[in-house]
Amino acid sequence: MRYIIIFSIFCLSAVHAQEPYTLEKYVAEMLEHDFGIHILKNNIQIAKNNNNPGNAGYLPTINITANQNFSSTNTRQEYFSGDIKQANGAINTSTNAGIALNWTFFDGFRMFATDKKLDILEELSTLNLTAEMEMKIYQASVLFYTLSQQEKLNDVYKQGLELSKARYDLMLLKKNNGAASEIQLIQSRLDLSADSSVYLTSIKTLENLKADLNMFLAKDPASPISIQGEIVSNDELSWETTYESAKAQSTSLLVSKSTIALREKEKKEAQSYFYPQLSLFGQYNFGKSKSQIGFMLSSSSLGPGVGIGLTWNILDRLTKYTNLKNNKIQLENAEIAQEQQELTIQTELRKSFNEYEWAKRNLQMEQRNMNETSLNFQIAENAFKAGSITNLELREIQFSIIEANSRFILAQLMCKTAELNLSLITGDFKTLFK
Repeated sequence: MRYIIIFSIFCLSAVHAQEPYTLEKYVAEMLEHDFGIHILKNNIQIAKNNNNPGNAGYLPTINITANQNFSSTNTRQEYFSGDIKQANGAINTSTNAGIALNWTFFDGFRMFATDKKLDILEELSTLNLTAEMEMKIYQASVLFYTLSQQEKLNDVYKQGLELSKARYDLMLLKKNNGAASEIQLIQSRLDLSADSSVYLTSIKTLENLKADLNMFLAKDPASPISIQGEIVSNDELSWETTYESAKAQSTSLLVSKSTIALREKEKKEAQSYFYPQLSLFGQYNFGKSKSQIGFMLSSSSLGPGVGIGLTWNILDRLTKYTNLKNNKIQLENAEIAQEQQELTIQTELRKSFNEYEWAKRNLQMEQRNMNETSLNFQIAENAFKAGSITNLELREIQFSIIEANSRFILAQLMCKTAELNLSLITGDFKTLFK
């Protein structure tokens, strides 16, 4: 089953290891504890329970019946001979018991269609679980990488705060020595306050992301949690391989195909009602009765019986014809839905692949920008200490490097998210967790 394969990808090592979490361990534990996945697993078990020869119609039915009757009656009987029998409170007793077997051995081939239908329903329940697991893996992975990148952003903001603090201390020293004005000192203090606010907001975002991570693990949102792992881009993705993968194993397409197969079996079930039904029956009965008045004092019977029966519903107010017509329409709708799903997946895949290509180019550009900005800041910092540039110029350069680092970190996240979007459409997450 596909969901077992997906689950095994993330269970190569023990799930209950100590923190920090790697992505593989986090996803494996999430799959183990997620409430929705547990419900869908139970639904699979229900489908398995329903998929048996009895529900398909192969097996006979066996019934046992037994009853004991007592009656007390006032009776008067007059015969043609002139005799009269009369009794008040006459007791009558009867005992009946029997076992009967009934086996419909031909029902218009309905049992075979139902058997296949139960297989398809079990497969659909498995596909529903697979789809839910893929969505949970996608959501958990995006959240994991978002926290990872937010931690990097937090470090960038912290470094910016430290630079602002160092610049403020330098301006305070210069002010005391008469080398800087009060306005310059106030501006550096305002910049320090602004950077502190950004840093505090980043910490709040981190805590909220950790609460979301705990929620996926069904843990208390306040539980401590830490992660480790770098974003590694997959440069092997191409449109041809991605498209072929989507056509072969996209869960939504597999659901559409299974739905068509299900409607075909339901159509065969509807056709079966046009045939007669043949059944065998066998029984073994016991009966005994006693009466205080009447023609017989007592009677008893004991013995088996067998037979064959035929039932053929010739006219049922056109119900069979109506059901068959509706089944044909439902099958046509399922085929149309599959065509629509194929086009939808192709469109979404094309858009997601375009997003992936753009994200890769954007990441390369932000990498170059960050390298150049970092080098520029080192030069500017030395120039500021030497008095070659102003406080405002240094602040602008400092702000530019923070922006460049932030854009690069977000570009990494966007590129990885684009990969995950492709994996969600194709149903293939193996390459993303190497």
